[in-house]
Amino acid sequence: MKTELLKKHHFWILFGAVPLLVGLLLILLYAGPADAIGEESAKYKKRSDETGAANAKGVGMLAELAKQKETLEERRGQLWGINYDRQKKEGVFAWPGSGRDKYLKELEKLDLRFGAKGVTTLDPAKEADTQFLVINDEMSKFTATSNYNEAYKNLATVVQPTQFAGGGWQAVLRHVTDWGNAARPDSSLFWLAVEDFWIQRALLKPIAEVNANAAKFDLVPAAAGAENPLKRKFQNRTWEIDIEVGTEGTNRVLKSKLKNKTDRLQMLGLNKTMRLNVWFDDPKLDRSKPFEYRIGGELVKGSGELVPKIVPELHKIPAGLEPVAIYKIEQILDETTVPVRIIRRIELGFRDSKRATAEMKMPSFFPEEAVVETTTTGNTGTIGSSENGPPGGIPVPGGMYGSGVATGTSNRGTPEQVLLGNKKRYTERTEQVRRMPIGMDLVVDQAYVNDVLIALGNSPLRIQITQTQWQRFREQLTVAGSPSAPGGTLPSAPGTGGGGGGDDDATGSGGARPPINFGSGSSGGFGTSTSALPTEQVTAGLVELAVYGLVSVYEKTKPKPVDPTKSVELKTEVPNPEAPSTPAAPIAPTPPPK
Repeated sequence: MKTELLKKHHFWILFGAVPLLVGLLLILLYAGPADAIGEESAKYKKRSDETGAANAKGVGMLAELAKQKETLEERRGQLWGINYDRQKKEGVFAWPGSGRDKYLKELEKLDLRFGAKGVTTLDPAKEADTQFLVINDEMSKFTATSNYNEAYKNLATVVQPTQFAGGGWQAVLRHVTDWGNAARPDSSLFWLAVEDFWIQRALLKPIAEVNANAAKFDLVPAAAGAENPLKRKFQNRTWEIDIEVGTEGTNRVLKSKLKNKTDRLQMLGLNKTMRLNVWFDDPKLDRSKPFEYRIGGELVKGSGELVPKIVPELHKIPAGLEPVAIYKIEQILDETTVPVRIIRRIELGFRDSKRATAEMKMPSFFPEEAVVETTTTGNTGTIGSSENGPPGGIPVPGGMYGSGVATGTSNRGTPEQVLLGNKKRYTERTEQVRRMPIGMDLVVDQAYVNDVLIALGNSPLRIQITQTQWQRFREQLTVAGSPSAPGGTLPSAPGTGGGGGGDDDATGSGGARPPINFGSGSSGGFGTSTSALPTEQVTAGLVELAVYGLVSVYEKTKPKPVDPTKSVELKTEVPNPEAPSTPAAPIAPTPPPK
């Protein structure tokens, strides 16, 4: 009965439910989008408020930014000038051979820009100091043996008694050994050779400074009322010496007591002798000459003392020399006492591990070359190891840890091998500065490692030290008075063609380098023992120090203007070698108009 009733009235039942369902659907349709719209509206309003709160930079702010940029450029130029002037003042750009050749001296005075081209007629359309007039063939004079080789020879004497591995500077420093028969080198070769000399001289100067500072003794002030100018105490990092003017019989002699301030066994020097320069007069006076005082004896143990035996023939103060006071003492260093014992390698253009893949740049006076993808072979290794040594920081016997890349083909040979082969030499080259990576391998007394790094950091070259490594020096050196000691040799530096053999030096030797001879076995006249010294006593405390860095060579700041209405013509001069005469000075570029 109920089922039939529902069937009879289902239309009306459904008709009544439809509005309810439609209303519920409309409520759902309106509620969902409204919430989404509200959320988006809130986000839009928030972004709008944030945008409105920000103050847009107007024309005034842009002008201020431009002014700041101008100030920064001005400051940049000032720092450029400061760095260039410092390098010039401290002799970085001093010309090799200018002290012996008047024309090179005049050329140095012109203060030319790096890369200036030698011409026969100045071009008025170009800057004056980008070209220089060749009237006396200065470039040919520069390559003359009396200038070029002598300049390097004199350079090597600066670091004496520090030794060069391989028998001399020829085996370590980059230089041209054969200029050929050309009348004069191309200006590009000329400048590359000059730059190599500049940088290597500047790298040796800090080593000389470390040696010189180690030789100095400082006066220890005496207690109040106890000052005696003829009896004083001096000290440096290693030694303390009480020294006085006394008598031995009828002679006036120097007496002393020497103390080792360190906890290490210390050698006195070659032939078991320490040599000291002693000034009895103010060293600033021209008449003041040092008296060489010698202390002989065995090795001095850590914190030990030595009272040297008086030898009148050596310690007697000469007649006519009246000591006023003991003003100054300085040690005469030798191959066994100098802090930087050996210079094993100096490499220009040698990249550290971080820059091993960096693209090297040439000087601006070379046309840019197309980049060619190549794989570096035969030039990886470590300073102090063979050229084909294992890369990636694997220790190499007799060498250093770490890896690096040398860019050139040779450090000795013809201009094409040494100069053109190493023309890609900079990691950075701008209008203001040329940055060249360098590597050095030194054998140093471990007490002076920091001194070497500080001296390099203070160099006018603005050397940025990027990587250092050191390890104990385990090789053997020939020792004075030790014929039974093993005759060790220094390892070969990387060569030009791999295989681990050293390059031929000036004497034609190759492969294993000869040992450094530390002198004869004489006792120096002090009656001391001539027993052989173990090699370990000579090499104790020595470390092999590898230093990688970037040197910054600054360009000249302000080129000289040129008068476009004038030019200088070449005036030829034919010298007569048989008739001595005073040659004419080189003609300088046209001076700027007043």
